[in-house]
Amino acid sequence: MAGSFITMLPLIWMFLSSIKPSKEIIQMPPTFLPANPTFNNFKDLFNTLPFMQFLFNSLFVTIISTVILVLVAALTGFVFAKFKFYGKKIIYSIILTTMMIVDEILVLPLYLMITRVHLNNTYIALIIPFLVTGFAVFLMRQFISTIPNGLIESAVIDGASYLQIFYKIILPLISPALGTLAIFNFIWMWNMLMWPVIVVDSEKMMTLQIAMSRFTSMYLTRYDLSMAAATIATIPILILYLALQRTFVKGIALTGIKQ
Repeated sequence: MAGSFITMLPLIWMFLSSIKPSKEIIQMPPTFLPANPTFNNFKDLFNTLPFMQFLFNSLFVTIISTVILVLVAALTGFVFAKFKFYGKKIIYSIILTTMMIVDEILVLPLYLMITRVHLNNTYIALIIPFLVTGFAVFLMRQFISTIPNGLIESAVIDGASYLQIFYKIILPLISPALGTLAIFNFIWMWNMLMWPVIVVDSEKMMTLQIAMSRFTSMYLTRYDLSMAAATIATIPILILYLALQRTFVKGIALTGIKQ
């Protein structure tokens, strides 16, 4: 219980700070409970910026990229786990090698490609570079490798196509891995700042993380609006985790024992 409270303490502090006046947030000594709680911070947040547009942009980009990545990674993992073809080991080794490349190295070539095809300030520019990752393929391949080949062979004998086998047999059996990957990718995309800052310069296409960075300047930091925005930004992640927590815990446990 104490460990859970310590873990949740930063979130509790963030929420309590979001309902404090600006002066109370920065006063010394700091207060834990707000002396004069107010929800005007949230009202000012939506009045100061088109916050609903920023929130929609982040949700749209994160959800679409996560759904596509999970499906593509699962299908690719199925191919590498259960099919034999020429160059399979070499191609899989190349995919694993991409896990050692840091994101900062890819920023310039990705930006040049996006700019050359004139996709700046579009949802495609925010989504397409992250539709598949080496880690996602590796995770799916490891889980699918543990599924007995007999299940697939029996389905083939019964006349099922490989797509039917994938959707009706493989996906239900790897649901823990799918949930784990979905949570990891959702959090990663939701918190992404560097790439949106580079490819987006119109206010209409800005994501939530860019909006939150606007509350900090050289001369002033709006802690009241920052805490309110951070509280709202935390809600989708909490909802996703609560919805998939059993699948997530099961996926983490299986990841530790599967070879």
